Amino acid sequence: MPTLADGGVPMLMVYEPVLLAALIPIVVVEAAWIAYRGRVHFWRVLRPVTKANVYSALAGVPLTWLALTFLTGHHKSTASHSDGWGNFILQVPILEHDPFDLHWTIPAAGLVISLPFCAASVLVEWLVLRHRLIAMGVPRVGRLLWEANLLSYTLIAVYWLVELLNASGPR
Repeated sequence: MPTLADGGVPMLMVYEPVLLAALIPIVVVEAAWIAYRGRVHFWRVLRPVTKANVYSALAGVPLTWLALTFLTGHHKSTASHSDGWGNFILQVPILEHDPFDLHWTIPAAGLVISLPFCAASVLVEWLVLRHRLIAMGVPRVGRLLWEANLLSYTLIAVYWLVELLNASGPR
């Protein structure tokens, strides 16, 4: 079976290592936020938050990427990225291979795809944590998980933004 050199860049292969590298800071930030806002001890929520984030990173994010890939139909067009943001957004799960644009399209796609990944993380973490947090007396678990994930995904967005700004610098 021949291999195509222009098959595209699956963003999961670029995003997942960044997410896994940031997993410890993400867990600490989310556990601290949940402990503070939920008025529970940090050490009491650390283990369940760690478990929920591992599930989110290893299952939720990859399954979301797969769903996005199928929803966008492996969008492969003859149009270039300069033909508009709508075309670019459809290409985010699997970026068209254009070696001249990848320096900026990968971090831009990282920013864009962070939105559905954040939503998926909230869902997975809610499924894993809701009963445990309710049993601890934590109010408004769903809202709390949205807040915690918005904090952690803001850190990830900062990473992608810095990468994007570096890509737009002198070559």
